[in-house]
Amino acid sequence: MRFGFHVSISGSMIKTVERAEERKCETAQIFSRNPRGWSFNELPAEEMRTFRNELHRSGISPLIVHLPYLPNLAAGDTDLYERSVESLEEDLRRAEMLSAACVVMHPGRRGGLSIKEAFDKVIEGIDKALRTVNNGVKLLLENTAGQGSEMCHRFSDLAVIMRQFKRQNRLGVCLDTAHAFAAGYDLSQKRRVDEALDEFES
Repeated sequence: MRFGFHVSISGSMIKTVERAEERKCETAQIFSRNPRGWSFNELPAEEMRTFRNELHRSGISPLIVHLPYLPNLAAGDTDLYERSVESLEEDLRRAEMLSAACVVMHPGRRGGLSIKEAFDKVIEGIDKALRTVNNGVKLLLENTAGQGSEMCHRFSDLAVIMRQFKRQNRLGVCLDTAHAFAAGYDLSQKRRVDEALDEFES
């Protein structure tokens, strides 16, 4: 088991390795760009070479990229949906440039859509993104706290999405314990944690 933090990218990507080392990280998570906006700058090739060299030297692995907060693959609005899929595709590309193993994403908020409609859109969007960006980066679906119309606060909901894909080597799960606790999973006692993890595994 490797331990680490979500590390700030403020200033430059190179500084993230320094910050991670200062915090004794064995693994780390970052955003590849501003998490609260749609616009982004290209990742300069020379800076990326230096970043990858520094990351390799540090031994920090795996590096994880978290998708920004705005994309919503369960959106009923066509423009927002298409923009969200494109955003996922972009971060899958950026993750490869950063030598990141995975991209973490929240499945989305269904708003006025039915549960089935929302699941269909998320599955369609993931499928398109993974086909468009056919690299070695794995996509991790993160469980949510279940606030409002957030999808996938139950572990079984994540399974609904994952069962639709034959290429399981491109999909995984990010288990967020704070989200799980907020969603009603009792993680206050070892016995309850074991029960929750048994459900998660199944």
